[in-house]
Amino acid sequence: MIKDGDEPEHDVRCIAVLNKIAEALNCCVSDLAVSGPDNLSQTAELLILWMSFDNDQDREKLLSAAQHIAAKN
Repeated sequence: MIKDGDEPEHDVRCIAVLNKIAEALNCCVSDLAVSGPDNLSQTAELLILWMSFDNDQDREKLLSAAQHIAAKN
């Protein structure tokens, strides 16, 4: 679990979201960043983008793109 400290409000929100996601996936936050700190930052950015969408159609487009990429792996 990532601890809150003197981080800016944006970072505190990201930490809270990542902790909730890790809990939901029954893993550690560090597991979300398989390749290191840059991946954790990218994970946070993806979640911030997801939360910024105002409508379900945009979220569906992002989800569809991620599913398409995952299917190729």
